[in-house]
Parts: sequence; C-alpha cells; structure tokens
Amino acid sequence: MNIRSWLPWCCLLLPVTAVLLSLSACSAPKSETPKTAEATAQPVAPPPAVAAPPAVPALNVGDVEAGVIVSATVPPEGLSAQVSVENMETKRDRLAMATVTVKPPYPGTLSIQVTLTPKVSFKEQPVVVRGKMRRDEQPIEPEFATVVTEGGPTLATTIKFDFDVMNGLAAPPETMLAYARFDAYLMPVGTPIMGIDPKTAQSDQHTEIMSNPVRINFVK
Repeated sequence: MNIRSWLPWCCLLLPVTAVLLSLSACSAPKSETPKTAEATAQPVAPPPAVAAPPAVPALNVGDVEAGVIVSATVPPEGLSAQVSVENMETKRDRLAMATVTVKPPYPGTLSIQVTLTPKVSFKEQPVVVRGKMRRDEQPIEPEFATVVTEGGPTLATTIKFDFDVMNGLAAPPETMLAYARFDAYLMPVGTPIMGIDPKTAQSDQHTEIMSNPVRINFVK
C-alpha cells in the first residue's frame, strides 16, 4: 500500500486518540491522601472529678446540753420492802422526776444511780464530764469523772455511777431533794481519747448538765 494513502487517516486518528486519553485520565479514580494520626485521633474526655467528702461540722456546748441525757433514780437492786420509787417520764421517755419512799427501819445506805446516755456521737470531740451528786444543794462525795465519746442511734452507750445519799448523815431527815450536777467540757476536734484525764481535763467550751430531781421522803 502506498504510504501517502495512510497520511490522511493518521491525521484523523491523532485528535481522536488525544480525546480518548483525556477522557481516560478524567475518569481514573483519584488516590486519597492518607490521614495522619493527629487528624484521626478523637479527643479523650478527662475523668470526672471525685467530690471530696463533706467536712464534719464541729460541735458546740449546745450539742452537749441536748446530746448527753442525765437521769437519776434508785436502781432495781436498791429496791426493797423499805425502799420504793415512782419514776415520772416525759412523752419522749425521759426521766422527769423520781419520788422515793423510805420506810423504817431505815437502811444505812441509799444508792441513787446516775446514768449518762449520749444521743450524739462525740467520737471526734470527746466530752469530759465531772461532778457530784447534791443533797439539798450540798455536794456528796465522791466526785464522778468520765469521758463520753460514742452516741447516736446505733452507738448509744450508757455510763452509770452510784451515789449514797445517806453518806455523812447522822440521821435521815423527813425529806431531801437530790440531783446530779456535772461540769461538761467539750474537747477540741481530734483530741486523742487515751490522753484525756477526766479528773483534770478542761477546755474553753464548758457548760453544766444536770439530772432530773429525786425527792426522797422518809416516812414514819
């Protein structure tokens, strides 16, 4: 075949080939640029803050006056044919008054039992309680001294002490009025219990707590 006869066809094929190559380049899938670790990493939320436990508020002498209940009466073992007692209680089951009747022959001793019942926990702030029973306003020996630490609905503990109201009497009167009156010292927060001497310890937070009255009648 004559080469000159192909030249017109070659001239026609070149533009068509260029167009096809251009279309092929446009339709080819584009490669994605790889994402870096910084771009794909998600921000990490900080852990939630743990709330600190609320601080226990410090107590005051009002908590001692309302939270340490002092009662006085004849204990069960002190009752006999000569000694009887009538206890009067409030609607809150607290002893309001005790009336004791003593018949002859009069006993040589007559014990009145004083009971301390804490209704508030004094574990962080112990209370030193110190004082005497009083008979017609005169103190009766010996002195009572203790440390109150526990308390509350589940930790309530009682502290008991017996006083002989006949101590020092040559003869019993017709009647007498007895009650316990104690000094109460609220110690600072964190005071170690083992280091407290209840016979001498004091603090700036001081008050007095008293028992119910005990009326004692010596009948003929």
